[in-house]
Amino acid sequence: MRNTPQKSILIDTNQTLDSMLHQVLNIALVACGADGGSLMLVHNKRGILQIKARLGRPRAGRTQEPIYKIGDNSIAGWVAKHKRPYLCPDVSKDKFFAASRSGKNFRSLLSVPIIHKGKALAVINADS
Repeated sequence: MRNTPQKSILIDTNQTLDSMLHQVLNIALVACGADGGSLMLVHNKRGILQIKARLGRPRAGRTQEPIYKIGDNSIAGWVAKHKRPYLCPDVSKDKFFAASRSGKNFRSLLSVPIIHKGKALAVINADS
């Protein structure tokens, strides 16, 4: 794995957690040129991931965000468990892609863990 250049970005910490999560997600999506995406917080003790920020095209009929299990057969679950990024160039051909949860609004997906002191804290998903 090659080293990527580090870039410092200031996050306004005088805002709510939800606002900060949306700001972090927006910065990540702009950096990789994604059409949309989500930021999922990892609850290690409960073994789950939950979407806390989402940007992109809205979906009719969405009433709540799904909860994913760490290590389940989803890309984000795999990323949280293994603490490694995952690039899915074609979601229609990927065994980990959970199509029933996505609404099939995109073709490709990049999922990257946010890790601190060896623990996955969050997963950022960027789609196009």
